[in-house]
Amino acid sequence: MTDMQLRADYGMLDQAGGDLDAQAGKVEDYRAALKAEAARALGNFGGGVGSEQHSAAMAMVDQLVDEHINNTRQQRTGVVNANQTFQAAGSRMQSVLGSGA
Repeated sequence: MTDMQLRADYGMLDQAGGDLDAQAGKVEDYRAALKAEAARALGNFGGGVGSEQHSAAMAMVDQLVDEHINNTRQQRTGVVNANQTFQAAGSRMQSVLGSGA
């Protein structure tokens, strides 16, 4: 018979949540840098040629970046919720086992 054990490393879950949050921030920074470079490139062409296409492309970039950031933050929320659930279950088990019930 195989022992079925579930172990949660709370510190690692905390770290994973922090890493996901940091990644979302990095993507925000990347978006700002991308916009600055795109604006500089458009300026090199006099600002008029292709500006409508540039605006449309940047709107799509914004949408995709927003989706990525939102998904990353949802993953972070899931990790935090899982960590809280594991900790609560661990506390309940310690209480039950400690009471001899």
